[in-house]
Amino acid sequence: MKASYFAILSPVTIYFSIKRDGVYELIKVGEVLTNATGGFKTSVTVPPVPNDNPRDIVEVNVTDNCNCAIANFDVEAAIKLSPARAPVGSNVTVTGTGFRNETTVTIKLGDVIVAEGVETDEYGSFEASFIVPEVPDGPYTVTAEDAERNTASATFHVVAVELRTILEAVQEIERKLDTNVIPKLDEIIILLKDDTFGLQAIKNAISNLASRIEEIAGAIMEKLTAIGEVLNTINSKLGTFTGTDTVASLLYDIRSKLEAITVGAQAASGSGVTQFTASQSVVIYSGEKVGTVTVSIKTAGVGYGERLVIRYYLDEANYIEKIVTSGRNTAGWTDTAAAMKVELVYTWRSGTDTVYWAYSAIYPPS
Repeated sequence: MKASYFAILSPVTIYFSIKRDGVYELIKVGEVLTNATGGFKTSVTVPPVPNDNPRDIVEVNVTDNCNCAIANFDVEAAIKLSPARAPVGSNVTVTGTGFRNETTVTIKLGDVIVAEGVETDEYGSFEASFIVPEVPDGPYTVTAEDAERNTASATFHVVAVELRTILEAVQEIERKLDTNVIPKLDEIIILLKDDTFGLQAIKNAISNLASRIEEIAGAIMEKLTAIGEVLNTINSKLGTFTGTDTVASLLYDIRSKLEAITVGAQAASGSGVTQFTASQSVVIYSGEKVGTVTVSIKTAGVGYGERLVIRYYLDEANYIEKIVTSGRNTAGWTDTAAAMKVELVYTWRSGTDTVYWAYSAIYPPS
């Protein structure tokens, strides 16, 4: 949001003018100080729109108690798909925002209705899922439409059966990791965090782990090789996977864990406190290779309109993003993912907010 010609170096209050029960009401969404020319640039969070409001006409009011400016604001519906490509029979999650609140939404894949009667919340948001029906592979438009004809769409790719083989193989690998490898990795992480254990104890633990799971590690590597061959044969049809793809992310995770187990792992850990007084980001971990990183976070001072997300970078360009908290504090958030760099990104509204963080990482040797 940009504005000009207000009083110089004066506080400005920003409101949304929204109709409630037939009466327009001002909802305060932010404050900002003008610069030496009476202008400012800022961002605000769009508040919930009540049920009786025409969503396509919302006014933004800005005032410094002497001057006032009003502008119309369009609230647009949008949807996201996860995953954005999958074979027939797969489960797909649809997340929608900017729809009419407290109404129902119908979702279509092309011309086929795949979900209906989906309810939006007080913010006009929803989350639903559908099973990919029996349709030919290729790109399709997924459309979500509410009872007031607010619509949003996104592209979804129904992929060939070859990819189903990859997904099934990855799921089998994941099951074996869950039951055989990951519990042992957790033991290593505990050892790495405990200063009472010397380097020799850590080395012995890793060596023992490698010998105990050598057989399963070899079998998994064979499957990874087979998966790579299949990927190469269908790249021309599906396009190359990037670090943001679910399958690619899992493969990165598996490879880093296996390399750490079979070759000899390196480890790192750290903690800190970051105080945010503006929208900003901070890198809390950075390594030379993709490894397995466990992050723990708690916050203080987080309020309405403020959000903290974490980004796991698989390389310098591709990352997986997860929401840590939005609009309220978290007393203890923990997550584990494959990454070579971990970044916290914060959207700030007012005051000073504090983020306490700690990480431990295990990764292949240089």
